[in-house]
Amino acid sequence: MAITFVNKGTWAAGTTSIAPPLPASVAAGDLMILQVHTCNQAVTTPSGWTLVTGSPVSTGTANAAGGTRINVYYRWWQSGDAAPTVAVTGGTVTNGIIVAYRGVDATTPFDATPVATTLATASTTLTMTGITTVTANALIHWAIARDQDLSTTTAVTAFVNANLTAITETHDQVVNTGVGGGIWTGYGFKATAAATGNLVITQTSSIAVGLTIALRPAANNYLLTAQGGSYAKAGASAVIKRGYKLVASGGSYAYTGASATITYSAC
Repeated sequence: MAITFVNKGTWAAGTTSIAPPLPASVAAGDLMILQVHTCNQAVTTPSGWTLVTGSPVSTGTANAAGGTRINVYYRWWQSGDAAPTVAVTGGTVTNGIIVAYRGVDATTPFDATPVATTLATASTTLTMTGITTVTANALIHWAIARDQDLSTTTAVTAFVNANLTAITETHDQVVNTGVGGGIWTGYGFKATAAATGNLVITQTSSIAVGLTIALRPAANNYLLTAQGGSYAKAGASAVIKRGYKLVASGGSYAYTGASATITYSAC
């Protein structure tokens, strides 16, 4: 099944502690991604959340101009979830936001090892290193911290990667609290399993660090109960006939007793 963007929570900003609100309309099975920017200060992992492999990514001196860090966490939404408390050691600027996706594989949510990018010298061009997917229709998510002492929501003006489709900006915001800085995040899709190439971002001149993440779409699952006669799954070339005969063109198939479970990897 295709991965879809559900919603984003409200941007949260402070100094040493924030509690980014959860996105609206989330449901069981949705994957939430929490992104936290600091001036390269240590962040305590919020209770119930898991640090994404490759995170944090950082550069510069802590609590000084040029010091930038992105911490990225994930959690499957559950009933009763509330805004996580993000505690930062000795910071002067901390901000964060949570986004949620639906249709991510519950067993293997990450399609490849996330890839880090560091831009240690301020520039108007940020090139986010690409990632190689192994599953068709993977969603590519970018979590970026930018060191810019300015209050704006339009610091990023363009983002281009011809190998991806439907590239969408989810949030763009920096603040001038303390030494300043903030987050840019967005997503796109890779139709075929292959190297994505780089995302080239045009921005107001800034130092930046980020993580490129590939999310794996959940497989389509069909349960067919064969009581007799003939059954067909249109468009998927799977036919179950009485007598325990199963003919199918792709995916993985299991026949147990009177039930046939067909799982298709294509979405």
